[in-house]
Amino acid sequence: MAQPDFDLALGHQLYIQMRRATTSARFDAASMRHWRAEAERLPPGDTSCYALMARGNGMSHRDFPVANCAAQPHDQAGERWQRTVTVNGHRVPTTDQMFWSGISCFYLLPATAAPLGFTPDGLPIGVQIVGAQFDDRTTIGLARLLETAWQGFVPPPGWE
Repeated sequence: MAQPDFDLALGHQLYIQMRRATTSARFDAASMRHWRAEAERLPPGDTSCYALMARGNGMSHRDFPVANCAAQPHDQAGERWQRTVTVNGHRVPTTDQMFWSGISCFYLLPATAAPLGFTPDGLPIGVQIVGAQFDDRTTIGLARLLETAWQGFVPPPGWE
């Protein structure tokens, strides 16, 4: 089977920057100046999550999706790159979760998210279905089958 010639590390770096460009779309002028200054002070070869985020936040073009673990309790303590989540019993940076969603989004592979159930704490669990380029109907079709045979969307308590 032929494998696409993807540079996964570069794809992940670009995805982080594009994601931050999207989430910074509502920054005011002072915030944009701050992040542009931050990006300029960092060494060009710095590919840390903070550096990628700073470069993305300060992008002038800001027009541009599923995590690799179950939903986590809401946490806004500290900065995004400092926060952690539990994956398989270990604390890892929340920013690590962006790797897998970036592969599908950045390499033009269709992806559809579908609900699968809940954790013992009642937090939602889902799956990201990734298909071949231009094969959106397959990923959507599989999500439809899962919804029919397994479980569809269940609104959280108070949102029925």
